[in-house]
Amino acid sequence: MNIWKNDVVTALRNLGHASKLTDIYPAVRAIREARGDSSPKSTDAIIRRTIEQFSSSTTSYTGKEDLFESVDGIGKGIWKLRPNAEAKIITTHGFIVQETYNRLQDIHDAFGGSQQSGIAPSKNSPFIFLFTGGSGHDFGYNDSWENGVFNYFGEGQIGDMTLTKGNKAIRDHVALGKDLLLFQTLGKGKPVKYLGEFVCESYKEVIAQDRNQKDRIAYVFQLRSAEDTSANLDASPRSKNTSLEELRNKAYLAASNAPQKTPQTRTAPVRERRIDVKLYALARANGICECCGASAPFKDINGQPFLEVHHIQKLSDNGLDTPENVAAITPNCHKRIHHGEGGSEIDKKLAEEIANKERTFKQPHKLYAN
Repeated sequence: MNIWKNDVVTALRNLGHASKLTDIYPAVRAIREARGDSSPKSTDAIIRRTIEQFSSSTTSYTGKEDLFESVDGIGKGIWKLRPNAEAKIITTHGFIVQETYNRLQDIHDAFGGSQQSGIAPSKNSPFIFLFTGGSGHDFGYNDSWENGVFNYFGEGQIGDMTLTKGNKAIRDHVALGKDLLLFQTLGKGKPVKYLGEFVCESYKEVIAQDRNQKDRIAYVFQLRSAEDTSANLDASPRSKNTSLEELRNKAYLAASNAPQKTPQTRTAPVRERRIDVKLYALARANGICECCGASAPFKDINGQPFLEVHHIQKLSDNGLDTPENVAAITPNCHKRIHHGEGGSEIDKKLAEEIANKERTFKQPHKLYAN
């Protein structure tokens, strides 16, 4: 996968309109810096060459993806994304549940991530690859199913596990904007079976033996199928007996909740916290799009006005699940922000609108008062 190509697409999307190379260069550098990648001295030249190779407007076009369009002609240094350019970037994995894949070729060559680790976060794509299998018992990992939840042991073969590297990536995957993709290993030299996308609902500390059969503290991540999680999230009706102020209090409390740092069991109920913030945003909107002011286009299966909850600053860009960072908007506005011309400008105005709404309440929420 061409990381530079994806970075240029992301930069142009963030800029929201046709942009000069002098604006694209620093935008790409910022994306790389946020990801922890350095930018070589030749960064500007690499960006320019990448644009040319993926644009039929130039003689350097490789004939592959046609992503970038020259504005006002070659030599003007102004570029924009072609229609549907983002759809051509690999943002979905294409893996089919229960199908088998070659780990090196189908996973790591295509998406990145370490081919040696049981937990393999990718810098190149929005995925964290998890691998489970019988051989894990030899290294102190005892993954198992329990009431629809998959208990997945963290990494660390000897001594106490720590919440760093792969373990931290699993715990924080929602905030990082990364999907957890779980595979089952079928034996040395054999393919791996795709089990599906999962969400880390919680994690806990247990006492378990390490590779040397010595007791140590191990982290167990409780994973639930993303399909189950999405269904529960979308089907949660607002209680007609719950006041807006009560929903607001729950949302701010949810946003402030960090995983506990004491004793043996530590939980991080990601799904529940997200539901509280979502329900508050929907109640705050009261059936009216917080972006354009139009009424919800239809009612959902619970008889409630249908609006979609949008993160003004994306989770993958360090945006948070907080009342001030979410807005309930129509599907049309949602698509326009993400894929339409001037989407970033609309998002900026929406951020101001939501901030003003929160300020119009009787007083700042006590959790944010300071």
